Amino acid sequence: MDAKERYFWDLNGYLVAKGVMSPAEIDEANEIVDRYSGRI
Repeated sequence: MDAKERYFWDLNGYLVAKGVMSPAEIDEANEIVDRYSGRI
């Protein structure tokens, strides 16, 4: 984590890690979140 990422983490509480998931995996994860968002 570089200084810019650390600052973003401090402000927002999460880190953006690009390239970790494929577009298809992101679509599937978003679909699952949308499907179960009423249970959260």
